[in-house]
Amino acid sequence: MTVLTAPRVKARRPLRSVLVFLVLMLALCAVIFPTALMLLTSLKSQAEVYANPVALPGELQWGNFARAWTVGDVPLRARNSLVVTIASVLLSSIVGAGAGYVCARIKPRRLGILLTGLFAFGLFIPVQSGLVPLFVEMQALGLLGTVLPMIIVNAALQLPLSVVIFAAFFAALPMEVEESASIDGAGRLRTLFAIVMPLARPAVATNIILGTVTVWNDYFVSLLFSTDPSIQTLPVGLASFKVAYTTDWPATLAYTSMVALPVFILYIFLQRYITEGVTAGSVK
Repeated sequence: MTVLTAPRVKARRPLRSVLVFLVLMLALCAVIFPTALMLLTSLKSQAEVYANPVALPGELQWGNFARAWTVGDVPLRARNSLVVTIASVLLSSIVGAGAGYVCARIKPRRLGILLTGLFAFGLFIPVQSGLVPLFVEMQALGLLGTVLPMIIVNAALQLPLSVVIFAAFFAALPMEVEESASIDGAGRLRTLFAIVMPLARPAVATNIILGTVTVWNDYFVSLLFSTDPSIQTLPVGLASFKVAYTTDWPATLAYTSMVALPVFILYIFLQRYITEGVTAGSVK
């Protein structure tokens, strides 16, 4: 029976490989086509966009980027986005690493799993459900008109994912490393930041990448708490620019390209860390 069925199994493998390849190619085209169309449109003139939206530009119109840069006040909003993103991701990473370490090392082990599950439950809570109470609370604290509410809220929204990532990674680390550090007189905090964290580079990189993408592209939180135009971030500025220049598709998509480009470059160079960080626990 084995001899008879072996050729059939081998015959199915090329067909399965072809199907997988076709599915991956369709998914790749679904991602690349709108991105390429966005970049091409941002380099066209207004007449070329309305004449043939999918054709190549006759002459590259770099002035669209210059117009979006100046009229859309990109430098100020990019600075605000950088401040909010870096501060939020840094805060959520520090707190998430500490909480994840506790969840991974607390005894009994079931208690740690339960705590991790409670943090993971926060991933299923819609952001919009808590924005109004948060706005009232930030107003009572006198923080409106600054970037602090956006930093605090975004860090809190990223915390559940940070805890889950770090808890899964720390649970896979051997205890012998920490035991040798404790024998040398290192406390819990020193062991965490001097011994464990350097070993958790894949988890740190994964948390930073996922947090950066989410906070950088955030719109709802930034829209609610940017009561002053001087603290608006790039997504909010893009929405305002699109409303003001509805028919100017080249400049609007040039603005969109400038918003998407930093995260796109970051993902290209650091994408391998996402797989390493997410699968580190299962592999080890």
